[in-house]
Amino acid sequence: MNKVDLSWLCCPICKTELKYSTPGWMPDAEEAFLNEYYRPIQCRDHLWFERDGIPELITPFDRPGALEEIARYDEIALTGEHHYTGLADSKPQVRAKLIREILLQAEDYDRYLNIGPGFGPLEDETANKGIKRYALDESSLMLKRLMKIHPDVKCVQAFAEALPFRDRSQPLIIADSVFQSVGDRLAFLEEIDRVLTTAGQVIITISYGWNYPRKDQGGFNIMEVGGLDHLCSFFRDRNYHLEVKFYNLLEEHWVDSKYEGTFLYLIAKKTR
Repeated sequence: MNKVDLSWLCCPICKTELKYSTPGWMPDAEEAFLNEYYRPIQCRDHLWFERDGIPELITPFDRPGALEEIARYDEIALTGEHHYTGLADSKPQVRAKLIREILLQAEDYDRYLNIGPGFGPLEDETANKGIKRYALDESSLMLKRLMKIHPDVKCVQAFAEALPFRDRSQPLIIADSVFQSVGDRLAFLEEIDRVLTTAGQVIITISYGWNYPRKDQGGFNIMEVGGLDHLCSFFRDRNYHLEVKFYNLLEEHWVDSKYEGTFLYLIAKKTR
């Protein structure tokens, strides 16, 4: 098996360089058995694995409910059935319009990181456009599905709250209909702020649907009063240029405010 490129990644815990482990890291018989399925990856202090071309940089046992969450998305990847509202759920003409909106914002960048790519509607539209494409998901099966269709996309399995990237290394991050389902939204936002380059940009879409838990999120629950203002304040307090837009999925036009059945576009550009 060919080794995958690890240069764009780092350990999600200590943020140090990753490299493939050298032979002899464990007893020969155990190492031979494990290497049939996994290839060990090391940083300075931690051990990870790569399987089927995807570095697996998660520690699900450290996060309550993570195993169930991963299993749910694995099942979606296997069955092709999904119950979330993102670009993949929109009618083709609506999806194309929303993706064009993303690409309009992304035209100054030669690469992007897609957090939670789902079935790859954005990758479908960016194929053969000379853009370097990277994807992160907590489900390795979802990433395998994506790589079968778009083998050039570099993928990593990791949590959105512990991004395996160096400080100021990502010029453009796209999170389509992911924010609602992240376990710790403040940690997610802080990680985005950490890894964005100076003048980097993040595009967050949020669908006001019916299927997301309305549990407390430290003020970041967009379904609650003040939740959107709290989200916007996170970026404004850190000197981002912020643009917020709403799109009516049913009537297919931009609107002035949110309600169930609309898509929110939050476009935040770092200014320092």
